[in-house]
Amino acid sequence: ATLQRQEGGLFGERSQGIDLGFGYRSGAFETQLAVGEFTSTNRGTDALVDRSFYRLELGAAYRISERVRLSGGIRLFDYTNGNPAAADLANRAGMLYLGTKLSF
Repeated sequence: ATLQRQEGGLFGERSQGIDLGFGYRSGAFETQLAVGEFTSTNRGTDALVDRSFYRLELGAAYRISERVRLSGGIRLFDYTNGNPAAADLANRAGMLYLGTKLSF
């Protein structure tokens, strides 16, 4: 479990939330699944706007050597605030990420 709090950003946004997840490691391979709920407050406008959003993340990594690791995964975001009437594609987003980690 992870608690997160972020302040600042380009538009003065403040967000906080919690991630719950689990991972599995076997040899050089590892995977992780996490879900999270966050509340975001935009203070950059005249009125304070609060919104909740949800995140689902599935990731994996492969250790090539003791110093090099390849990783990747997907993150899905849902900004509908639990409102089924707002459940269209404009309120959902996703991203694919690929990366490497070098340890010295």
